[in-house]
Amino acid sequence: MFVYTPATHNTLDLGRPVSASNQIAALVLGADGVVYGGTTSYQQGQLFAFNPATRVITDIVLPVTTTYQIDALTTADGRIYAGVGAQLVVYDPVTRDAHVLGAPQSCAFHTLAAGPDGRIYAGCSNQLLAYDPIKDEVTVVGKTPVAEIRSLAIGLGGRIYGSFFHEYTGRTIWYDSSVFVYDPRADRMLDLGMASTTGPVVLAACRDGAIYGGSNTTNSNYRGPAYLFAFRSDCPTGPVGTWDRITWEADTPPGTDLTVDVLNGYGVTTLVRNIENGGSLQAINPISNTAITLRANLSTTDPRVTPILKNWRVDYTFACNSQPDSGQP
Repeated sequence: MFVYTPATHNTLDLGRPVSASNQIAALVLGADGVVYGGTTSYQQGQLFAFNPATRVITDIVLPVTTTYQIDALTTADGRIYAGVGAQLVVYDPVTRDAHVLGAPQSCAFHTLAAGPDGRIYAGCSNQLLAYDPIKDEVTVVGKTPVAEIRSLAIGLGGRIYGSFFHEYTGRTIWYDSSVFVYDPRADRMLDLGMASTTGPVVLAACRDGAIYGGSNTTNSNYRGPAYLFAFRSDCPTGPVGTWDRITWEADTPPGTDLTVDVLNGYGVTTLVRNIENGGSLQAINPISNTAITLRANLSTTDPRVTPILKNWRVDYTFACNSQPDSGQP
């Protein structure tokens, strides 16, 4: 595990909290300030607690004896909820008690999210599940047309945003992903049609109402680069905004130069050429270009030196039309 500080761009290696045979598949910060993690393994997955203050790692014993994966975690009311294979487990850090919730499912839990309505939402194969703590039961509240729900995030109004993907196998392997929203008040699930062909999408919600998504894959056979995108959940008629500017950090010794071309999301059409550091992107139409691709141009007049691009950043301003939120997705 590691800690990254955005202000300083520093990364601190915290070491390996689990054995070499296990892979960390999920992390969540508990109300007690302890980081809880789940692992996957060919032998036995495990749930562990890492105390950042003391650097002490504690294995948590679960009432489930056979599972190879714990890759779904969330927290609510100070407790840690874990998808342990096909079972939902809750752990109380105060009493150190763990027990199974509801009945085992016919599929494995891959993602969890705690809704403001008190229910725990889960992605299990192509099913969106909801655990009701009052009834102690898990029910199906929606389904996607393809194989697997990969990520969940809670947006404004208590809406549940999720991503699902389908892996095609054969001569060619690629991934098709899309994003959906489920509104508990209307008990309705809607495909938002936000398709990605670059791998499963992981979602995260911000307090300002923005939902961020990043395409990724656990397999190197996929089409195109990874993407980071965002949209607003509180825009009833769609988001409006502007591409603002691009900045980067680079080493440019004398005799070298670095500029950036901005292309459309498919990387085919060049929108801006040879832009300088801090250059404006406001001439780019955000409606017709909801995603962009960056291409660095490195040049040197001295074969002994070369510019080095360390990182780059694109600023985008979100705004919504002035109409009030109707409460519908």
